[in-house]
Amino acid sequence: MALRDGTDVASFVERLADDDRHLADYLTEEVLDRQPGEIREFLLETSPLERLFPDLCDAVRDRDDSARILDELDHRALFTHRISAETPEYRYTSLVRDLLRMRLRATDPGRERLVLSRAAHWLADHGNPIAAGRHLVRAGATEELVAHTRRWTRTLYQHDDTATPLQWLATLGDAASASEDLALAHAFVRLTAGEQRTADTMLASIIDDPSSSEGARTVALAFRSLLVQSVLAPSLAAACAERALQRLAESDAELPEVLGLTSTATLTALCRCGLGLAALHDGRLEDGRAILDAAVAADAPASPMLCVQLLGAAAVAHAWSGRLLSAERLAHRAERLAAEHRGAHHRALADAYLALGHVARRRHELDEADAVLERAAAIARSNNRHVVSSAVVAERAAVALARAEWRSGLDLLARHATSGVPPPPRLLRSRLTAVRAQLHLRSGDLDRAGRVLADAARPLTGELAHVVIQVAVAEADWPRARKLIDDLPGGGTRRERIARDMWRAALEFSDGSATRGAHDMATVAAEAETDLDRALFLDAGPTVVAVLHAVPHGTSSGFVASITGIERPSVEHLDDLDQLSSREIDVIRYLPTRLTNAEIAEQLYISLNTLKTHLKHVYRKLGVQSRREAITAAEQLGLL
Repeated sequence: MALRDGTDVASFVERLADDDRHLADYLTEEVLDRQPGEIREFLLETSPLERLFPDLCDAVRDRDDSARILDELDHRALFTHRISAETPEYRYTSLVRDLLRMRLRATDPGRERLVLSRAAHWLADHGNPIAAGRHLVRAGATEELVAHTRRWTRTLYQHDDTATPLQWLATLGDAASASEDLALAHAFVRLTAGEQRTADTMLASIIDDPSSSEGARTVALAFRSLLVQSVLAPSLAAACAERALQRLAESDAELPEVLGLTSTATLTALCRCGLGLAALHDGRLEDGRAILDAAVAADAPASPMLCVQLLGAAAVAHAWSGRLLSAERLAHRAERLAAEHRGAHHRALADAYLALGHVARRRHELDEADAVLERAAAIARSNNRHVVSSAVVAERAAVALARAEWRSGLDLLARHATSGVPPPPRLLRSRLTAVRAQLHLRSGDLDRAGRVLADAARPLTGELAHVVIQVAVAEADWPRARKLIDDLPGGGTRRERIARDMWRAALEFSDGSATRGAHDMATVAAEAETDLDRALFLDAGPTVVAVLHAVPHGTSSGFVASITGIERPSVEHLDDLDQLSSREIDVIRYLPTRLTNAEIAEQLYISLNTLKTHLKHVYRKLGVQSRREAITAAEQLGLL
């Protein structure tokens, strides 16, 4: 009755409930039996397809009349629904498609596999490898799926699609494991997809398997070195990279083709990337930077995304060693290369974003730092990059320090410590410890800052050593501060060398040689200005900033003014605190130094009696009785 009344056959059949399955079969057969032969044949032959295009249907049927038949079915509203008004693209309703497939399997058991195979080849040749792979999986065509996986996994990986190749490889199962190139590809895709522990197990198995070829072992060692970014200790990652490099230099064993990553030049670059990152994470910043710079200069990797990763790693090395300008250039190169290959949000950009976040934070561009660090964090979360996650937390805590949001920074560090992430490598442990101590120090809790540093692993890194100096200066323990400064090792990174000179200038200023100390600080600032590293001075605390305030305007640049002019958090929200005058704030900035009252007055070009009047007002407004208490209160209020 419904059919005779002109009801939409496809919609009617699809609405039939599962309880009416036999009725649906009956109606479908009755409808099919009434169709012309070419229509019945078309419906059955194309029923395995997900989408119906005229050219695709022609390819699987080996005919050239599909456009006419699809148009007729569409005109009659029979079996098909048009997907787009702009293109001749159709689909069968789900129940109709299932019933047609059952009829095809009953009448021609081998036809469905042939149709799916032909469709897969057509789809792949027309730029749709993902749909092609789905058709091969449904066809159970193992050999064809193996060939398809080899052909397309590299392209999909470069476009940040790891889920699709992993589905194919999981379907292949033993067929993939039995092939060295696919087994290696499987491990590498899992590595980049965030399944690093599984990847490590797979790569270790290939390395330890006596039946593995020499070439496969070499590739597995090189791939495994990249796990330094997640689950592998720097020493073990470096050992894998060195073994792979030795094999590449001494052996002429054939290397299996894996994702375009296994030429000798590309594997060498990959190993250098692992070696460089291992050195960085172990605290050997200059060694890591030199290794990564050499890899970037070689310009060897054929894989664009490996180039992106290498440039990002080098950018981090430059950023962490104080070379902010070159770090920024390397990171932007990585961004441009990723964008050129349609990978603007590729997971290989995690290190580049981390470097840019560090650069922005060191330049006191805190909103920009927040935005870029969120990109790095998002990639790290999606890809289980625990090392990057720890580095981002350290940077965000340092941003909180720069904003005088000490409690927020300490809470962030506490959450990270109890989040269950694996322990970070040596350098990042030191960095997290350093910023934690600084947060306690700037909040006025010198005792807790000292305890944090006392518990830190020895020997102290350069960063931690400088925080120890900050604590000694804050405690006014000048003999200890001088000894710590004198004991700082020579050499080191660019940032460590500049910081060493900065502390010497501050100590000289505080020892009474104000003019000489201010002159030397101006020289230090001129060197730091190349990279606009404002955090070098701001993170060092009020003693150093006070010396910058004393730099004569005629000898200082706009860079010094950009540091001393940074607004500190307002204290207007405290009802019991009168508004401090600008001159009283100037006086406060000199309190952390060793200058006497007479010397401070000389620096401010005022009389000693005027200075004492200012100090009386400052003490009253801060609610303190001594210079030491005033320093602590001013730090807590963000005035220093």
